[in-house]
Amino acid sequence: MVNYMQMKIASYIDTVFHILVTIAQELKSAGYRTNIIGKWNVGFTTNSKRPNYRGFDYFYGYSQAKTDYYTKISGTSLDLWENNALVTNTTELSKNLYSAYLWSQHAEKVIADHSSNYASKPLFLYFASQLLHDPFVAPAEYEAKCLGNVCNAEQ
Repeated sequence: MVNYMQMKIASYIDTVFHILVTIAQELKSAGYRTNIIGKWNVGFTTNSKRPNYRGFDYFYGYSQAKTDYYTKISGTSLDLWENNALVTNTTELSKNLYSAYLWSQHAEKVIADHSSNYASKPLFLYFASQLLHDPFVAPAEYEAKCLGNVCNAEQ
């Protein structure tokens, strides 16, 4: 059960969140095209907390914590977004496709798109890798190079 103090703290955080200015908002006001690829996890319960409402022109990635690298599920919900819509592309949602590879592919697309369509504007690309966050999962070919929790430095 949530107690009164937890509700007060949550209310305070929610209020502060809307007052704070993000780096994307600052850079956008300076003429940058702003993009985020990867893990947002700063708020997702309302549109005003999503990256596209916090200064980012483009977002591709996860909104929540502990999203699975392969299923793209957090808890019981799909958590793979492009801007403000859940991704529906079956290739991207494949349980055989590791999310870190998706981030890299989309970062390359953002750079190419920027070069073609926004070359007169500076580019800001925030690449928020999930690799340093649990759940700690790696493709089988990388796990095979490790024994227990110790990886072979030669590999």
